[in-house]
Amino acid sequence: MAAEERCASAHFASAHKFSSLALSHHVAPDLHGQWPSSGVSKKSKDISKLAEAPWSHMRSVGGLVLPPELTDRIVDFLWQSRPDLFRCSLVCRHWVATSRKHLFECFIVKTSGAFFSLLHSVLRNHTRILDFRLWPSNSHPTALSLLPSLSLLRGLTVLVLGSFPPDHDDLPVLPHVRCLSLQHTKFRSAAQFARLMARLPDVSELKLAWVTWGDATDGRYPYGAFEAPLEHLSVRGFQTNPDVLTWLRAGADAPQTKGLSLHIPSAKLPSIIPVFAGFITGLNGILQDLHLDVHPCPSLEDNLRLLGLETLTSLRRFRIGHGIYFHWITSHYRLLPSVLGLHSMLSSSTCLEEIIFDVDLMPTVNYTLSPQDGNEFRLRDLVLQTRAIPSVRFQMLTRDIASATALVRFQDVLRKEGISCETAVTCDYERNVQYKVFPSP
Repeated sequence: MAAEERCASAHFASAHKFSSLALSHHVAPDLHGQWPSSGVSKKSKDISKLAEAPWSHMRSVGGLVLPPELTDRIVDFLWQSRPDLFRCSLVCRHWVATSRKHLFECFIVKTSGAFFSLLHSVLRNHTRILDFRLWPSNSHPTALSLLPSLSLLRGLTVLVLGSFPPDHDDLPVLPHVRCLSLQHTKFRSAAQFARLMARLPDVSELKLAWVTWGDATDGRYPYGAFEAPLEHLSVRGFQTNPDVLTWLRAGADAPQTKGLSLHIPSAKLPSIIPVFAGFITGLNGILQDLHLDVHPCPSLEDNLRLLGLETLTSLRRFRIGHGIYFHWITSHYRLLPSVLGLHSMLSSSTCLEEIIFDVDLMPTVNYTLSPQDGNEFRLRDLVLQTRAIPSVRFQMLTRDIASATALVRFQDVLRKEGISCETAVTCDYERNVQYKVFPSP
């Protein structure tokens, strides 16, 4: 009996320890790719309640067993923290079976039999995001024969296909996939791209990076698969693969989307910016979320002006990427003048509810800022110009670069310029941090 009590005490300590860890870690997305916000504290409280529950409620015929709900919640909180999961697996033997399946980073399988074994033992029940890449040198019949097995992954919501051989019909219908990312993929025709999309009927988020097809000028595009507007469309790589541009200017056959991410070229390219402008204008009344990645260049202001942002009366959320650079060692920053003037480009009829400015943390080498850089353009000016917008946020792109020190120093800069900010919020799986800011009274 004493041994059983010691065991219960040890397990209680383990559960209590990890309920505290859960409070300090970011939350993983659910199976629909949604990131909880206000639910974080509630989940943490639920974990604490379970950890402090009488152990008489956690007994089974075989002895003490942690409730599976607690195990699942812990793993969901810590699914990207490999060290914590290792400690979790070692501290409590009841967590081994569940947590160990979340510890892998890379599997090397040399035969189709090994892949099927892995598919049935781990991937089938525990995979939510799959990066499935078939490069040309590896696109042999054995690899292609594995594609039908993807239908077993009922929890799969994100599929990344790199250099995918589109001329094969082995990909099954995957109605559960919500996000598709195509990277460096060359289709033989637009019709083949349409057939691929038909096998993913519930895709609501589409990411195209350096995608092309061979018949971009063969007339009408067969894109009937998009019966409803996409939730989000992201496009990159126009300079080398312009076929997607032809799709964007295809009129009635162009994609419709509520959210859009575009990479604005660093050079003045007259063949690209007008296509962007026409596509964006055609989305008025539908487009609610716009993300523009910008980079310093002499033509940036002209490129932004040509986009016709003033026509977007339906826009509610606007995010500007790479417009602010913060050198956290010296606490100096650079604000691109074009970013400061963005608000004036938006029409007064645009009812923005939120605007987000990405802040790049500059490393200690390769880039320095003097106190004079951007001296006439201050963060306070940016905040004052956008104060009519209910939510103004700075998003720190931490990438784990001395993030704790950098965040403290950025807060100091805001404070010195008379800018107040709410508590930092970790906003995505990359652990980027957002501050909601407003002028101090």
